[in-house]
Amino acid sequence: MRITGLSVPSVVLNGSLPSVVLDCNYQLDTPNNSAAGLVVKWYHNRSPQPVYQWIPGYAPQAFGPLRGRVNLGHVVSDDPLMRHRAVQLVQPRPELSGEYTCKVTTWRGVDVATKRMTVYAPVKSMSLSSSEPVGHKITLTCKAEGMFPEPEVNLVIQGSHLKRERVRGLQVTKALVEGAYSVRATKVLDDREIPAQCLIHCELTLPHTGYSVTEKIPHIRGAASHSTTPIFGRKQKFTGRSLRRLADRSAGSRLSTSLYPVLLCGLLLRFSATIHGLAAWVHLM
Repeated sequence: MRITGLSVPSVVLNGSLPSVVLDCNYQLDTPNNSAAGLVVKWYHNRSPQPVYQWIPGYAPQAFGPLRGRVNLGHVVSDDPLMRHRAVQLVQPRPELSGEYTCKVTTWRGVDVATKRMTVYAPVKSMSLSSSEPVGHKITLTCKAEGMFPEPEVNLVIQGSHLKRERVRGLQVTKALVEGAYSVRATKVLDDREIPAQCLIHCELTLPHTGYSVTEKIPHIRGAASHSTTPIFGRKQKFTGRSLRRLADRSAGSRLSTSLYPVLLCGLLLRFSATIHGLAAWVHLM
């Protein structure tokens, strides 16, 4: 007796499917495929207690986190020794993420197989800001809410010529509330050690899902910047536009042309209160 195939969806978007099926196919290798003592059990996250059990001739049962979450009438095969080997999870949610192990037992032997399933929830909201300098010190802050599983977060500074530098030593706090994570990452920098004009990226990824999202803001030395993006459950990967080369290398103080749209917003907010500020913007252009 041996397991010949384990079918478990690796990634499921929360709320996108009415159900998913975890299937455990096996070969009995006995005369007439008879199997005395056949028991099929499923385990979640390596718990010693099964979350699903089926013995031919008896109704399947669900336990623990799968109680009330399984269609016990699901039939995967007309073979009476295969009939209820699979588990149909109804409305899979993030709390059902984890490793699923199928264990098939007969009086002639035992076989097991394990695969991971992640039910992920995309970021609901995300913000990135840089403070006005105080004694040349600025604070970068990235916040995101409403995601699962536990996210990974990085801050990146992107100057001209596509040069990117990851910010080291972030202070990161995370919280899990009602099945969703929130994260906050901060870093205090000396603004003289980063380019006078650049883009700051906050890059967030959800492990085991292939999902990532990036928020970016312009940084102009001496000015604060802030951006807030409602994500509203978008599942695609977000990528920021790269900076193009400086339009005129000989003029070191000129802005990279790809920065004009985002820097325009930041500078208008900074200087729009006074005619002097507007004049300064016209001069930069």
